[in-house]
Amino acid sequence: MEHQRSEPQSNSLFYRCARCMIVRPILDVLGDLESHGNENIPAQGGVLLVSNHASLLDPIIIGAAVSRELHYLGEDTYFHIPGIGWLLTQLNGIPIKREKPGWQSLKRVISCLKMGNALLLFPEGTRSTDGTLGTVKDGASFIIHHSNVPTIPVFLKDTGRFMPRGSKLICPGKLSVTFGAPLDFSVLKGIDERHELYQHISQQIRQAILDLQEGAR
Repeated sequence: MEHQRSEPQSNSLFYRCARCMIVRPILDVLGDLESHGNENIPAQGGVLLVSNHASLLDPIIIGAAVSRELHYLGEDTYFHIPGIGWLLTQLNGIPIKREKPGWQSLKRVISCLKMGNALLLFPEGTRSTDGTLGTVKDGASFIIHHSNVPTIPVFLKDTGRFMPRGSKLICPGKLSVTFGAPLDFSVLKGIDERHELYQHISQQIRQAILDLQEGAR
């Protein structure tokens, strides 16, 4: 696959400066960052990116690889830490309870998408302990069902080695991000029972990410 570079399309000066002057140069040197399938991400309008999750740096890595300004979900406790909370807010962080997100938080996420923003979501709900893709939570399916925006599967390769879970140190190595084609949920329109519908959406998300993983080997 062709190595692609993208230029930021951001309305936030802080976000743009952080991406171009700090994050991207560091990842290019320490991670030799490359991305594939960027053409699958709509240039405008609401879009949801759903990705595997193995490292604390995953949001930063995807943000560096994407041309659009991203919004992120973050554990609400981090937003109460002086300095950290301010930084997360400046970088479009949306606080949410990881274990049991409330209706108000979910409404804010859906509203963010309907306003035409690009949002990154880790549908497993937490980082993988061994690099394998875990179960996709119903919360991701709920957001997809109610926001009705394109959903792009994403596969991050080797970020767990770049900064392993529990580690505070970076281990330089090659990083790649692959963006798949938008998922088609039209075959699920005949399913009226919500729990069954969410399960099918979750399964489709998980399989799409696994397919990208297989293609990236």
